[in-house]
This record gives sequence, C-alpha cells and structure tokens, in this order.
Amino acid sequence: MLFKAVLISIFADTCKIQSLIPMLSAIMFQKIMILIPFVGLLFAPKLIKNITKSLGSSRGKALMFLVLWMVISVPFSVYPRQSFVFLTDHLWKMLVTLCLILAYGYTKESLDKMIWAFFLAVGVFAVIAFISTQTGRFSVVSAYDPNENALLFVLAIPFIFWKMMSSRGLKKMMMGFLLGLFVLGIVETQSRGGFLGLIAVALVSIYQYRRVTKISIINFKIVAIIVFFAGVLYFVGGHQYSNRITTMFDTQSEYNYTAPTGRLTIWRQGFSLMLDNPFLGVGVDAFESALGRAFRLDEGQWQTAHNSFLQVGAELGIPGLLAFCFIIVSTLAHLKRTVAAQIVPKANAGGDSQKKPKQKLDLVPTTAYSLIGSWTGFIVSGSFLSVAYGNLIFFLMGTSWAFINVTSAPQEKKEIDAPAKTVANEVPNLRLAGLARSSRRRYGRYR
Repeated sequence: MLFKAVLISIFADTCKIQSLIPMLSAIMFQKIMILIPFVGLLFAPKLIKNITKSLGSSRGKALMFLVLWMVISVPFSVYPRQSFVFLTDHLWKMLVTLCLILAYGYTKESLDKMIWAFFLAVGVFAVIAFISTQTGRFSVVSAYDPNENALLFVLAIPFIFWKMMSSRGLKKMMMGFLLGLFVLGIVETQSRGGFLGLIAVALVSIYQYRRVTKISIINFKIVAIIVFFAGVLYFVGGHQYSNRITTMFDTQSEYNYTAPTGRLTIWRQGFSLMLDNPFLGVGVDAFESALGRAFRLDEGQWQTAHNSFLQVGAELGIPGLLAFCFIIVSTLAHLKRTVAAQIVPKANAGGDSQKKPKQKLDLVPTTAYSLIGSWTGFIVSGSFLSVAYGNLIFFLMGTSWAFINVTSAPQEKKEIDAPAKTVANEVPNLRLAGLARSSRRRYGRYR
C-alpha cells in the first residue's frame, strides 16, 4: 500500500497531473500521496536506514551542505521572501520525494517499478500534449515550459531505449512506440537545448550498447536507430525546425548572440553576479530579481539564468556550485564503477582472462546505463535551462543513489565476510608452521 503511494506520487509529480486535473489540486492529492508513505517510515526503521546510508555518503553530505547553504542564504538574499517561499513551498516536497525513493527503492525490482512509473508518466504527458488544443511550442501546463518539456523527454529516452533493447515481443513494440513519441515531443517543442540533449543521449546510448554487446558500429540495429532519429528530425521537424536548429551557429543574426536579452549576455551578467557574491550568492531562487536589479532596471525584463550551473553559482556562490557539481560527478563515478564491475572479464577454465564474454542485457547494467544516459541529458540540456532545483534532478538523484545502495550491498557483505575467511584459512597454516618448528627442534636434539 505504502509503496504504491510512492509510485503514484512519482507518476503524478512527473506528468503534473494536478495541473491537468485541477480538482486533484483542490484536494491536495500530491501532498497526500507523499505524506502517507512518509508517515509509514516512522514504523519501519529498516527503511530509514536506506535513507541514512545515502545521506551518510560523500554525495549525501554534499546535498545536506547544499540544502543548508540554501537556508543560510535566505537572510542575505536580494529577495528574502522569494527565497523563503521556495524553501517552504517547493524544496521540502522534493526532499521528501528523494527520501521516499531512497527508502522504498531497496531492491532492484522496486527501483525498476519506480523507473517504470516515471517514463510511463512521461508517456501519458506526451499523449495529452499531442491531443491538446493548445498551440505554440508544445506547451501544455505552466509547470513545464517548452524547453522543460524537451528536458523531460530527453531524460526519459535512455530508460526507454534500454527497456526496448532488453525486451521482446509486445513490450518491445510498446517501448519503440514511446521512444518515437518522445523524439517527436522534442521536435514539437522546437527546443535547441532539447535537440543537443537528444544528440548527446543518442551518442552515449549507442556507445553503451556497443560496449555491452561487442558489436560493430556498422550493425543493423545501430544503423536502424540512427536512421530512425534522423528521419524523425528531418521529416517531422520539417524545414522550419531545420532552420531553427541551424541558427544555433549563426553568430551574426541569432538573438542569443547579439541581443541584450540573449543567453550570452545573460550568462555574462550571471557570471558577474557570482563573482560579486562569491560566498553566499544572491540567494536561492533569486537570480531573476538579482539580475533585474543589477542590470535591467530600465528594461523591465528580469530573466532566468538559462543555465543550471550558472543558476547555482550565482544564487549560492562558489561553495554551492562546488557542492552541486560534486553531487553529479560522484554519482556518475559510482554508476560507472557499477557498470565496470558488470563487464570485468572472468578467467575461464583454461586460464585465459583476456577474452571478454558477451554481456547479457540484465537489469543491473541496463539500469546503470539508463541513469548515466539520463544524467548526460541533464548536463547537456540543463546547461541551457534553469532547472537546478527541479523535481527531475531530485528524481535522478533518488533513483541513482537507491541503485548504488542496492548494487553495493552484496559487495559490502562480501568485504565484511572476507576477513573472517582469511583468519580461518590462516589458523591451519599457523598450526602447520608451529609443528614444523617443533619437529626441527626435536630432530636437532637427538641427532
């Protein structure tokens, strides 16, 4: 019952069902789905240990430092009320969701169900977006703008890709349909950051697939995937989409290069804010206010950072930026170690340890590859969006850390048992050595 409530909360938070069905917002549906399993933790100490295990790690301590730095920044914020509202209205819910994922994602199967809830919610959101009567760049709810819609699809694609590659029959067809739907969604958003994220995710996924299956790049499956992506981008996007993508490199007329409200100008000004406030920053969720007061009082256009890393650096200073980057780098490093442990060649009966066996597409490596691909999508697309404290990154943190806990548990048990076995093996050897010395003494005495 409690685990199902966690799945429902992940599903509802991802597809923003409260925005699609206002009645659910009136009854505080999302908060209820979060608080029910959270209260259940009070009666399950073993589940709480899953949370403390992650928060006790170096990346968990970095997150706690980041949250503490957010709290400390509030009194010194350029807009203290806005920073305080962010903490009390948004951050606490994302932290609770993170704890729920860590607590209830204690097995590979339960974690896999959470991932299913995530990308099925993205699928529902995409279908609703396609049948919606709203016009524009694929904007459905105010909680996600078109660029955030693109990020949502980018993050879901690696999970869909690996589910498709490891499935058969009808399930494989369903995953292929969702993959095509998400790529179409990215095209419809007209997001250039989403396009770059899609390319990055596609390249990483193909590289991972080649590494696991040991196949050549000139392979039917890989060629088919590349042709599929290229076909959707070219035929569905059309001439208008192609022109929009190519303008990314037009430094003469593209507004992001030339206009005062373009990204380059905003990034320069945001970097100046970080250098002017290197310790505590301008306050959590206060970038727009700080930018407007410092540079745009006459223009009346207060804009977001359009870069998650710059957003953190300007709002929380250099210490906050270092903690944020450490969380990402440390998480990716642990995920890569998990993958490396799965593909290390084992010595065969003939003693040849150089030959690598063909890797089976089981749940552990495919989940690790999915998370790595999704983090890659966030790093690339998130470099053009202000989503540093969004629900999507907290979902990625939660599932990644829960996965690390699940996969590291057997290794930890093995390391604990190893010393006992070593001592047990050394005792007979010590006895034999003692008998040998005793025999030599007796032999020398009577010689």
